Amino acid sequence: MYKPINGFTKQSILDVIAARPFEERSVYASGGCAYIAPDGNRCAVGLFLPDKYEDSVGSSVLGVRALLDKFEYLKQKMPLPTDALAALQLTHDSTSKQGNAKQRMLDWVKANVED
Repeated sequence: MYKPINGFTKQSILDVIAARPFEERSVYASGGCAYIAPDGNRCAVGLFLPDKYEDSVGSSVLGVRALLDKFEYLKQKMPLPTDALAALQLTHDSTSKQGNAKQRMLDWVKANVED
């Protein structure tokens, strides 16, 4: 089980995920995945990035660990430890094309996070 960090609770993580539509994939015009797409759509980890975050690294960041290693200040914005975020992102990525990413992410948090 993972414990929330940075003032988050299990419920607040669920609330953030539930508040987003996840109707479309979060992608750049080139088709590459984006933490925050130009249209404002966000992936699992992108939900917890500050609104004014600039994804200046583009597609050169291949995963959560690389993002947080490159931009260490973002670790203070995340609700879970890096390994948990990577698992949540994988849950999102493996289901987003099927259209059930939101429910799978909610289920993952319910099963893997405790206050």
